[in-house]
Amino acid sequence: MFDPHSDLLTNTVFAAVDLETTGLDPSCDQIIEVAVQRFTLNAEAGHFSTLVNSDIPIPPEVSKLTGITSKDLVNAPDFNEIKSQVSAALQGAVLVGHNINFDLKFLSKRGISPTGIIIDTLDLAYIIDRDSPDYRLQTLNERYQIDPGTKHRALSDCISTMNLFLLLLGKLTETSEPTLQRLQKLASASGWPLESLFTHCLKSPSKSTVNLRNEIPINTIDETITSISNSSKYQRDIEPIIDYGLIFGPDGPLTNNLGGYEFREEQVQMAEDVARALNESENLIVEAGTGTGKSLAYLIPALIHSLQNETRVVISTNTINLQEQLQNDDVPLSLRSLIDLGVESADSAIVAVLKGRSNYLCRRRFEQHLGRTVIDREDALLLAKILLWIDHTNTGDKSELNLTRKAHNILWNKLSAEGAGYCEIPTGRCFLRNAREAAGNSNLVITNHSLLLADVATAGAALPTYELLIIDEAHHLEDQATRSLGFEINQPVVTDIFDRLTGQDSVTATSASLLRNTLSNENQLTRLNSIISTLSPTVNSVRTNFNTLFGLAAQYLENSRTSNVRGTMRITDHRGSRSWNSLTDISENIRLEISDIINSLNLLSTLSEPHLNINAVQSIQNDIGSLRTDLIELNEHLIEVITEPNPTAVYWIREGARQTYGIFCMAPVEVDEALKQNMFSQKDSVTLTSATLTTNGTFEHILRRLGFNPDASNTLPSPFDYRSTTLTLIPKDLPDPRDDRYLEELSVAIADAAVAASGKTLALFTSHAAIRHAYNRIRNLIEHADSDIEVLAQGISGDTQRLIERLRQNSRCILLGTASMWEGIDVRGEALQVVIITRLPFDVPTDPIYQARSEQYSNAFMDYAVPNAIMKFRQGFGRLIRSSSDRGIFIVMDNRLVRSRYGSKFIESLPSMTVKQCRRDELRESIELWLNQT
Repeated sequence: MFDPHSDLLTNTVFAAVDLETTGLDPSCDQIIEVAVQRFTLNAEAGHFSTLVNSDIPIPPEVSKLTGITSKDLVNAPDFNEIKSQVSAALQGAVLVGHNINFDLKFLSKRGISPTGIIIDTLDLAYIIDRDSPDYRLQTLNERYQIDPGTKHRALSDCISTMNLFLLLLGKLTETSEPTLQRLQKLASASGWPLESLFTHCLKSPSKSTVNLRNEIPINTIDETITSISNSSKYQRDIEPIIDYGLIFGPDGPLTNNLGGYEFREEQVQMAEDVARALNESENLIVEAGTGTGKSLAYLIPALIHSLQNETRVVISTNTINLQEQLQNDDVPLSLRSLIDLGVESADSAIVAVLKGRSNYLCRRRFEQHLGRTVIDREDALLLAKILLWIDHTNTGDKSELNLTRKAHNILWNKLSAEGAGYCEIPTGRCFLRNAREAAGNSNLVITNHSLLLADVATAGAALPTYELLIIDEAHHLEDQATRSLGFEINQPVVTDIFDRLTGQDSVTATSASLLRNTLSNENQLTRLNSIISTLSPTVNSVRTNFNTLFGLAAQYLENSRTSNVRGTMRITDHRGSRSWNSLTDISENIRLEISDIINSLNLLSTLSEPHLNINAVQSIQNDIGSLRTDLIELNEHLIEVITEPNPTAVYWIREGARQTYGIFCMAPVEVDEALKQNMFSQKDSVTLTSATLTTNGTFEHILRRLGFNPDASNTLPSPFDYRSTTLTLIPKDLPDPRDDRYLEELSVAIADAAVAASGKTLALFTSHAAIRHAYNRIRNLIEHADSDIEVLAQGISGDTQRLIERLRQNSRCILLGTASMWEGIDVRGEALQVVIITRLPFDVPTDPIYQARSEQYSNAFMDYAVPNAIMKFRQGFGRLIRSSSDRGIFIVMDNRLVRSRYGSKFIESLPSMTVKQCRRDELRESIELWLNQT
């Protein structure tokens, strides 16, 4: 066995272990194959491998994955017959496995419980390869060009794991000595088995300080774009006259800089509209249909205007993904094209991406966590990942890390700059400060709606000064404004605040320890002890009161269950009732206790102030300030929701993750006046754009919802020829979606469509519950049809991005999605040829925000619900045709489209194409005929 204090791992024997099983549950599933590959750092040292008899049938999906059938196991030994051989193969070795806990649980259930050092290559890859798309063995084999042998067979996976371990160990050996020392200390504080590897790497004579990012195939981390190399093909000797027909034309610079570029008149028109709005200080709203190329149509005129007028333009998107697409793809392309055109200063244009504080690592908080004497093992994994990244990142941006574990996203919130204050005495570069300084010196700032609205709420504290604004994905602006201007009071947030106040490694514990070694005055020490002794019982009391408050909220929900759907209850009609008085009394006690805690923090801060020249004291001051801000906000929100509601807001209680507590929520009923007064009217020019902004052919609905008054508007159709490429099918004999028979009939129809199209299908649902029901039924129907089409479902088969990638890679696939999959998915070509909308996407009628807003209309359904649903319906349709060469079928499985008085409005919102009503049993033939046309 390896001694971590010995010189090297050279003579250590390792054993890579892998099992194939009938399922995931050790208590009821069985092992069907076991393999162990023994090895040293220099050579293989023998292996053991065998199939294992199972007295339960192998599920079809397991046979499909592994190639092992029940027939293969007929003559295989029982596990008890080979148990001693497995134990012998593991004896005296350091165990290595990929997600090894899975294998160990099955072995333990069968009487084999190895002791000693256990190394998980899943953990090792996670900390070293910071941005791998995922950490499955198959993905890592492809990433590092490791021959996987026969996939999902035990011995092949053992050999792959061995090779992965050796490769990762080599990369770890190349890490700098200071970083390895910190990793070793971290492992020791957390009892992490990888301590032995860090020790080995420190003692290895081959250790160097090679930068990991030069060795591992990881996406490079670029500096903020400051310049792009010059090219003179289109340069002129005089100041260029901006001709957007030339820039976007078939012989323009975009043709040379973008492979497969297609000229589109709509793109030229939009660029001219945006340029006019910027030059003439006008407000513009423009709908640009799918395929218009709207990103370049606003980026290029924005850059030109900024460079020629030395002014800043802010571009806001709804998602960080689009931010990064603009930064990494569209901005460099735009700048190269402008340089080719000869636009002055284009080669020195500065473009910055600015995100919310929670996206940036706070070095001070990170160092505080690293300095703890006891560290949770799961926390240590993330801290190690950051340690191997922090010296190589220029941005400190979370997006450079792939955090695949839920616990790590929670810990990141404690390490981020959100609520961290500002370091007067910074330790190293402050990533947030760097990002803001870069934005302050830029021509173009690319941000997101969340930060844009935070800037509005804080009177310009989040973004550099600007007068020109372009908002892409503007159909999301109302929802994002609603979230930004609303709040929640929930148990996890409250618990986090008070955990930061008292307990091990809390602000008060750290302050007390630090100040007792800093203060010399006896009176000050007495005051310090008095503050600390007062805080603890007050915090305990307020915790108890909050638990009672959340419990009473849950009782309210339960008592209103007869009229309550989906675990929500508007508070409007309950204030002033006898039972509500109990909540009022408790909230008043909480308010007084929080006020006492804030006073104690103020006293603690006062004691610290004379010693701010000490870094550790400055750090504590920041934490005290952050806590004080959070507590003041919590008190204000509690008072508002319980006793002093705003008449322009809606309040409700909803179920928490456990039904034993409720969550208090607030949202503004309308956001139009806030946006108009605090954003639109404050800027010289605002442009709103999206692929879906109109309903019934006008902008009336979105303009009312946002309070936007444009000087100009334009609706630019998609350049795609939907008449010849797209068929819309409406099965008219399906039950109404509210009918109990609907989900069964729907599942049959989806399976028929997928079989007819040989997969290549995306089905969009309006609820996860419907997906869960349909998923199992569709799988059974596909198997009964003897088809090899793979059925995937959001929330069941993996995360969204992985599922989309699987759809791209395996066209014989049907993907069931909801929520985020209605938009933003770009799958081109034959991988996606059928898009199904299962149900018209109306808002949930019991949603409190929907109810409150509906009350503002005389005919809420037609004037509010239908327009909202149409915009989302059009987003779903937009997933189908993504290029001029695509061909496909759009199926709407909701007969309200043809039977209701409003159904025609949905059909009329789509581009002109062939629309056909059919019976469900005609779906297959209709699909096959259309897709087989040339």
